[in-house]
Amino acid sequence: MTLQLEDEQVLKLPFDYEELARQVIDQVLDMEECPYESEVSLTLTDNTKTGGFSEAGRL
Repeated sequence: MTLQLEDEQVLKLPFDYEELARQVIDQVLDMEECPYESEVSLTLTDNTKTGGFSEAGRL
């Protein structure tokens, strides 16, 4: 499994989030019995970077 991780957030998390992401992704791929090599892109961001995407999608 290949993980492309981008960290665009201001807050620095007090744990190894890359290792946690790898563990979660590996577990899901195992549970789904995925026989293929996988590539996952993950971007960690915060409200200052999203530009209000959540609010824009709400009615």
